[in-house]
Amino acid sequence: MKLNRLSLLALVACSALTLSYSLQKKAAEPGASDGLVLKNTAPEEFHATPIMPQCFMGAMQRFNPQTGAAVFLVRVEAKDGCLVPLHWHTAGEQITVVSGHVTLQMADGASVELKEGGYAYVPSKHLHVFRCSGPCVHFVQSDGPYDIHYVDKEGKELSLADALKAAGK
Repeated sequence: MKLNRLSLLALVACSALTLSYSLQKKAAEPGASDGLVLKNTAPEEFHATPIMPQCFMGAMQRFNPQTGAAVFLVRVEAKDGCLVPLHWHTAGEQITVVSGHVTLQMADGASVELKEGGYAYVPSKHLHVFRCSGPCVHFVQSDGPYDIHYVDKEGKELSLADALKAAGK
């Protein structure tokens, strides 16, 4: 009888540990129901997107389906850097530089260089140009659904190809 109770107790303990481990593992997955995200981004998660210059490779870190807000890790490997021509976003945008040098130039001509650890918040519909001067890694966090509207100096919307052509790229 003691052996059966001991076996049952061991089975219950093992089940509890397995359930605990499963819940911890699930909580660490992106999109977990309690919002916790813990991850290391694998190289194969970085992809070019049709709305950004091909030199920008992004990996989704977090997405909120209720608000559309998202966090991306962006990597530029080109030695001569990468340029995102004059544009604006519907949602506010936060940029945090992990490595490299990033330049944000505003439509009014004001320009700031951000280095490792640098941070910028660009409000909704604020015209700006984004440039990595060489290889760089940075986080982009969108306050809402991520979009990008390329424009000329007069504010007329352009395709990405036309915006890059106008910027001499």
